[in-house]
Amino acid sequence: MVHSFDTKVAKEVGLNSATLFHSILFWIQKNEANDKHYYDGHYWTYNSAKAFRKMFDYLSEKQIRTALNKLIDAGYLVAGNYNESKYDRTMWYRLGEKGNSMLPKGKMDETKKENGCDKKVTPIPDSDTDDVTDSDSVSAKNNIKEKIPDTNPDYIRFNSWIANNAPYCANPKNMKQITQAEFLRLKQKYKSEQISHIIEQIENRKDLRKRYSNLYRTALNWLKKEHG
Repeated sequence: MVHSFDTKVAKEVGLNSATLFHSILFWIQKNEANDKHYYDGHYWTYNSAKAFRKMFDYLSEKQIRTALNKLIDAGYLVAGNYNESKYDRTMWYRLGEKGNSMLPKGKMDETKKENGCDKKVTPIPDSDTDDVTDSDSVSAKNNIKEKIPDTNPDYIRFNSWIANNAPYCANPKNMKQITQAEFLRLKQKYKSEQISHIIEQIENRKDLRKRYSNLYRTALNWLKKEHG
């Protein structure tokens, strides 16, 4: 797979920042299209430097933090925090003024008109990060629509399923979401039907909701009890 960037952004903030921005822009647009992660009048995506490091393995965490700070300082991104736990260091990002300028003209105005007010929807994260792509190379293209990075198809179907069948569990305000890596670990040991059945049980146990804050750990423990 390929990591891409816009040369206009790269000229201003460097190659590392431009590559990260391209990935973040994709996930913000994806969340907007699916009406996810809408807070305080904006669509967001989230990630940690550690999670970025797994996807951009040619960059160190220090390089990633520096690249993100450049994007924030230059106005391409705005950082926020919508984590349930104060100990969670995952950062949330939305487009800044320059970031919005990278979108087709009128895109943000249409979004504001459609939403009308600052509503909160039930967000369905794709992982510890919204961005779950990997890459072996980087291609530079300017003003050309890039190929959307692939994600694990089973994980995509899982997120679609949980959004429709377990909205409480799917909300990161209620529980820390299952990452792609965690989902794949579950799949190595358990069948999809077993995983979905357990999550439905967790969803329906309203009396126990306050006891659990991590969906992966809860699901894993329940799966072990029921299936070994």
